[in-house]
Amino acid sequence: MTQFQQWCIWEVDQLAKDAIQVSHRSLYLKLQKAYVTVCRNRQDILEVYNFWAFASVKILQQEAVSAKQRRQDNAFSPEVPALSFASRVSYLQRNFSDDQLLAFAWGPVFLWRLQWWFAHLGWPTPY
Repeated sequence: MTQFQQWCIWEVDQLAKDAIQVSHRSLYLKLQKAYVTVCRNRQDILEVYNFWAFASVKILQQEAVSAKQRRQDNAFSPEVPALSFASRVSYLQRNFSDDQLLAFAWGPVFLWRLQWWFAHLGWPTPY
């Protein structure tokens, strides 16, 4: 780049700067004020986020410490009898007629799904 090209670029920059800062001074001052406000708001938001992050880390650390203090040893003892489960499981067997399915207030599909769920729901019985 020659010296003449550098001078031309500098001159154009000065003319553009004067056009903005001198010819349209009131608009430039409004935009400058808005820019300063935006920068300040961004800095404030960054400080709030940093505070939240710091507070969250402290809370999580405190929760870990208190959970560790509440934790009790879980020792397995072979002297404790094993859990026993019933050998027989009962299921509800209920079939609805088509009229009952269609008359159900929440619709036949819901009743059919409810019936299917109950049919697969088992509970231990002593007999």
